[in-house]
Amino acid sequence: MFALVEAARQQGFESINVDLIYGLPQQTPESFDRTLAQVTALRPDRVALYTYAHLPERFKPQRRIVTAELPSAAARTSMLARSLAAFDAAGYVYVGMDHFALPNDALAIAKRQGRLHRNFQGYSTQPDCDLIALGVSAIGRVGATYSQNAKTLAEYYDHLDQGRLPVVRGLALSRDDLVRRAVIMALMCQGELQFESIELAYLLDFRTYFAPELEALGALAEQGLVSLNDSGIEVTAKGWFFVRAVAMVFDRYLQADRNRAVLKNHLMQTTLAATALLMGLVGGPHCIAMCGAACAGIGRSGGGKSTRSLWVFQAGRVVGYSSLGGIAAASMQGLGWLSVQSAVLRPVWTLFHVVAALLGLMLLWQARQPVWLENTARKVWGRVRAVTQGSSSGTPLLLGVLWALLPCGLLYSALLVAALTSSMVEGAGVMALFALGSSVSLMAGPWLWLRLRGAGFGPMGCAAGGPGLVRDLLVGAVDGLGAQYGALVPDALS
Repeated sequence: MFALVEAARQQGFESINVDLIYGLPQQTPESFDRTLAQVTALRPDRVALYTYAHLPERFKPQRRIVTAELPSAAARTSMLARSLAAFDAAGYVYVGMDHFALPNDALAIAKRQGRLHRNFQGYSTQPDCDLIALGVSAIGRVGATYSQNAKTLAEYYDHLDQGRLPVVRGLALSRDDLVRRAVIMALMCQGELQFESIELAYLLDFRTYFAPELEALGALAEQGLVSLNDSGIEVTAKGWFFVRAVAMVFDRYLQADRNRAVLKNHLMQTTLAATALLMGLVGGPHCIAMCGAACAGIGRSGGGKSTRSLWVFQAGRVVGYSSLGGIAAASMQGLGWLSVQSAVLRPVWTLFHVVAALLGLMLLWQARQPVWLENTARKVWGRVRAVTQGSSSGTPLLLGVLWALLPCGLLYSALLVAALTSSMVEGAGVMALFALGSSVSLMAGPWLWLRLRGAGFGPMGCAAGGPGLVRDLLVGAVDGLGAQYGALVPDALS
């Protein structure tokens, strides 16, 4: 490497750049110290320091990487801190956004003189200009448009053989895009922005146009990353190390993606919760037929406090169901995380969603639980039924908690819905809603049991849970297949 750099300088290369990546498998702060010592001894004119982004769900080759061999967050932070200290001690100037340069390099000079520019490859001394994309996956910029070439060699050459440009997608910038690009470039390149410059160039009132963004910058100002005044925005010396976060505030597409992801998750969790509640409400007659007599017996065991005993029992059910729902959600989230980190387990995660969706279709079509599900639940209940023998003031509560192990296919179907939530709290909440929904009928059990046990409403609870279960599980299955076999929808230009 030393010989190569020396040969390049002899051939007249004025600026030599070295790219470094920290956070790689089996990398440690100590091993990275040796790399830093070699690079500073090599003395390149510029250094670009990047953190390794582990995205196995997006990049298939990364699935061969053992996650346990990746450095911890603390180790990565230590590597970054040591890098900043090493390059500072070696006399490098921090240009920004992970870039360093020697003081006499054109990049460092451009930063001092406020002539810094930025394109797809990072910081540059070249003025803003058109870029022609050549090669696989290359990104070009001409005027107010962006375009990207085909990502595979076969597709790239196929376009050329047909006499067509290998462009597969592009974006025409709107006026809002142009305004935001100017703001972001000013912050990332000059570290400051004067409101008046944007107002004159685009004929707008900056404070009104970017009112939400200025409000969001208030939090960064409190952290000492930016300074806000009546005339503009200035990135502080501390904030220059986090200038990417400052610029991201003005990225409308990034904020929209975040909001869309939050909305999608909220919609799915709401659907799961509604499905569980509906299963509990519509399946009430089924619950009465199965458990009405037992509930009436629990009430009678309370003597003159029969109503209180029933309420305590129902509270116990909520606790028991919620606990089981939280455990189910945590277990499935653990499996989901492992499936992302390990290619071996990814098909298991996808298969779970597919099988569960088939169960939802069975519930909808047959309006009854599979025999194996009923039999398994009965075996579990048989092991704990002895605990309920006898009677005391705490017996109704204990019975309610243990009711989560009752041999009931409807209960375990609801538990399957809870397993699809995104956290223990949400899984517990879904099962609590199912418990509350079924409690409506179980509290009125003795009265409804006598009148509805022959009306044939029991199967409706099973069927009611089918559509919601199928919808959410199919979404999970599609997401799993997308992670396993590549994105189904093209990503944004990157």
